[in-house]
Amino acid sequence: MSRQLAFTTGMRRGELTFNEPKTEKGWRQIPVNEDTLRVLIERRKIYFLEEGCSAPETWGGQGLIFGTVDDTPISPSNLDRDWKAVIKESGLPPITLHALRHIHATMLIANGIDVRHLADCLGHSRPSFTLDTYAHVYASHREKAALTLDQLLGDSGSRG
Repeated sequence: MSRQLAFTTGMRRGELTFNEPKTEKGWRQIPVNEDTLRVLIERRKIYFLEEGCSAPETWGGQGLIFGTVDDTPISPSNLDRDWKAVIKESGLPPITLHALRHIHATMLIANGIDVRHLADCLGHSRPSFTLDTYAHVYASHREKAALTLDQLLGDSGSRG
């Protein structure tokens, strides 16, 4: 579940392990896609059933959607250890959990998301930080924009 959230939301490891955000902008609503929302709802239902609870105020623990068996937040080192095991098992080359955040952001940029919206989603303090971090992706967008402009203008652009 934490891997799915990391990939589909771009959440930082600390956000997945309930640590304080790095900046004030880190306190934000994080949009999730429908599939992730379904999984979150299912996890919540399982929690209710396991705890025999009918309402949040009757929960014995913290009500974490994912956590330890004691219903405490997962430690960052345990999250990293679990992630490394998943990667090793899958036969993929080594990749950090944080790389999922960059993949998430890069895919959104490649699909034309506005930098201000992306900065908000990622919890960046300034859109300029997002631009600096992902400048290589935006550079390829300039080339695409030039090609698109040529296609839009077609022959009319050369008639002057």
